[in-house]
Amino acid sequence: MKRKILMLVSAASLAVFLAPQAFAGPGKSGENSSSGHSSASNSNADDGMLTAKMNDLNAAHANANAFENAAAESMPGKLAIYMAAFSDVEDAEADLVDAEAEVIRLSLLDETDDEFKDEVDPLAAYVAAVTAADTAVTDAEEDLADAEDDLEDAIFALTGETELDADVEAELHALLGI
Repeated sequence: MKRKILMLVSAASLAVFLAPQAFAGPGKSGENSSSGHSSASNSNADDGMLTAKMNDLNAAHANANAFENAAAESMPGKLAIYMAAFSDVEDAEADLVDAEAEVIRLSLLDETDDEFKDEVDPLAAYVAAVTAADTAVTDAEEDLADAEDDLEDAIFALTGETELDADVEAELHALLGI
């Protein structure tokens, strides 16, 4: 588990290094603020309540250097792990969509299609392609389940095993650029 966390922190550090504008904090890149409020409006009651709800998650305001150098057990380190886990879920979802699209594409074909006509045994080639596509869907579903488990673990590490309010999650994602 520690090796996996270290790999996630390393991946998150690389992501921070490659895209520092996504981690610059609100108002610094021009793209990270989802609230649409100017910094002058941060003093209103709603923003104050949101800030209070976020509690330690306000570490998401940290600069890219803080994320790069964060210890895994620090809040910026936990946020880096969360960002990597969130990205892994998005990647796994995209892989599943691609695998399912291939199954659909193959379901519209048969062994007489141009894709298989030059094979020694077109029917066997078609069956092999369908089998491979079905296996890819199963593998993608398993990868997505694993990624979702890792994301859930990262959320628990961030929140002390409590769920995030929808508004807190939205603000956190805006601050992190995800």
